Amino acid sequence: MPNGSIEKAILTQGKENIFEEIKQTFTNLEKFNIIDLLNKKDNIFKNKEDVEELLNYINVVLFNKAKEDTKYINGIQIVEEAKDRLKKNSNYDMSIDNLLLKLWEEING
Repeated sequence: MPNGSIEKAILTQGKENIFEEIKQTFTNLEKFNIIDLLNKKDNIFKNKEDVEELLNYINVVLFNKAKEDTKYINGIQIVEEAKDRLKKNSNYDMSIDNLLLKLWEEING
């Protein structure tokens, strides 16, 4: 786990495409159908070692989006629940699928 801003910046080098895809996906959840969102899972969450970093960034994106659309605020708690499940050694794919389904339902439900 990186301790400082510079170390975090170094570790994110080469992952700009993933972060941009996260931003585009999670700021436009209302534009996706559930199948399209689940299909994006393979691109975004292919590297299990980066999952905590990616989930933290998703929370940043959701927080920024919640400033203009309040229905995104509950998404932060959904991401935190997924992080907790993963720390408790839950099935990785099921945890990510559950995260995406819950987020989609929160925004589009």
